Amino acid sequence: AVSGLTQKDGYVHDISFRLREGEIIGLAGVVGSGRTELLKMIFGAEGKQSGEIMIDGKPLDITAPKTAVALNIGFVPEDRKTEGLALGRSIGDNIALPELGERSHHGIIDQGSVRSFIQQIIRDLQVKCETPGQEVVNLSGGNQQKVVIGKWLSGKFKIIFFDQPTRGVDVGSKSEIYQVIRRLAEEKVSMIVASDEIEELLDLCDRILVMKKGEIVHEFNNEGNLSKADILSKMVN
Repeated sequence: AVSGLTQKDGYVHDISFRLREGEIIGLAGVVGSGRTELLKMIFGAEGKQSGEIMIDGKPLDITAPKTAVALNIGFVPEDRKTEGLALGRSIGDNIALPELGERSHHGIIDQGSVRSFIQQIIRDLQVKCETPGQEVVNLSGGNQQKVVIGKWLSGKFKIIFFDQPTRGVDVGSKSEIYQVIRRLAEEKVSMIVASDEIEELLDLCDRILVMKKGEIVHEFNNEGNLSKADILSKMVN
């Protein structure tokens, strides 16, 4: 849950909502509405001026992304090339990054465990590549996005934020990413999905929060009769 969350040196202010176990919340809003800033603030990548972040009723002080990761919170950023991937590194290096601490004993990385995790993610997400040692920069956009998502899929991450999860990917990869998000919900992972595509939010989310000028202006329960026009009207009016 977040309560009264206000951005430091920014315009997102007084945000409060509760994310339940296994729930997918959508964030709708025009460009500049504050969706990305809100996700980054909760993840510790943007400073907050005031407000509280709680997990299971316990207040948390998340001041940096590494703190969020240690609390088993994952983040798939909007721009995979500048924020989601280490482009000069291999597919395997990118997938393994959040796992190295967990799969080490007394500072020595368990290479076998890391290797099997990388192979499992490549197989599960059908990442089309020659070998895990291939540079990630040489993959298609859809396969790069699968790598960005795959590194959070070890099973330990119980909250994952997706910012534009299918931007710039082909229809086939889009469908595969939706399957991953639905499977995570079945595994009781709680997620927030920010997207420009209202159809995407309608397809995936249990609730949709509409943001405008840094505030949540409306909440919809997505119970089957909700339309794109309903959401658009709250985004622009």
